[in-house]
Amino acid sequence: MAAGTSCSAEALGPRETSPAGPVKCHTMSDYGRMTDTERDQIDQDAQIFIRTCSEAIHQLRTEGVCKLYSEQRAIRVKRVVDKKRLSKLEPEPHTKRKDSTSEK
Repeated sequence: MAAGTSCSAEALGPRETSPAGPVKCHTMSDYGRMTDTERDQIDQDAQIFIRTCSEAIHQLRTEGVCKLYSEQRAIRVKRVVDKKRLSKLEPEPHTKRKDSTSEK
């Protein structure tokens, strides 16, 4: 890359972009030192990126916890329903004893 040029998002690929736009890259030999404005821009871009990631993580955790809770609750409800159905199919223990004694 020639001195004094910047990298475009197309040249760097999708990884080298931020929520604020394409990342411009300059080598230290191009300018010698970074200006306060450039440092502030980097800090601002980093803060935006951190905030975006934090919000995404929080949202995914919330969705995951809700989904897990809903699935567990559905399983518990299904067990209760199944137990009620089975209890209707089984003869009562008292009736069962009478039948077994009358057969002898």
